[in-house]
This record gives sequence, C-alpha cells and structure tokens, in this order.
Amino acid sequence: MTRINLNDGQGWFNRDSAIKFSEGTWWDGHNNVSTATGDKFCHESLYRTASGRWVLQAWSQWGGHDSYTLINDDTAVRWLLLAGEGEAAEKYGPAIVTALEV
Repeated sequence: MTRINLNDGQGWFNRDSAIKFSEGTWWDGHNNVSTATGDKFCHESLYRTASGRWVLQAWSQWGGHDSYTLINDDTAVRWLLLAGEGEAAEKYGPAIVTALEV
C-alpha cells in the first residue's frame, strides 16, 4: 500500500487503490506545456480515491516536494475536461458537465 499524506493535515489516501488521471499537454513548438497549469515546468495529476474523494497532485520540475490537496467535484470535473478526459468527467460529474455546456 502506498499511503500518501495530504497537505494541511487533511488525512491520507492509498495511491494503489486510486484511479490516476494524467494532465493533458500541448506542444508549443519547443516544449510540452501542461493544460492544467499552462506551464512547461509545473505539472498536475488527479486521483479519484476508493472512497470517492478527489486529490490533486502538483509538482515542479524545478524541485521541491509534491503537494497533495483535496478538491471538490466541480474543480475535479473542470480539471478532467481540460485534460481531455471527457468520458471520466461525464462519469463522475454529469450534472456539472451539463451545467458547463449551458
């Protein structure tokens, strides 16, 4: 079991039993740029825990520590859509996706 502690003492989650979504990227002619951050050095991944919580992982290629933060359903669905994970967004937040389309 890979136990990951969340920032701000919010608890922990088991990364092995979570579903991981990787950020989308686009090529700017020189580098892959994160669709989540708009930056070539700062990156994010999103996890859906076994208990249904959303955890956002953020890190920088410049070093430092990864951060793991709980986020709400609305923020997670928007992140999934930016990452090109439309099917997952529909699965986990259909009402949110419908509201965004209006």
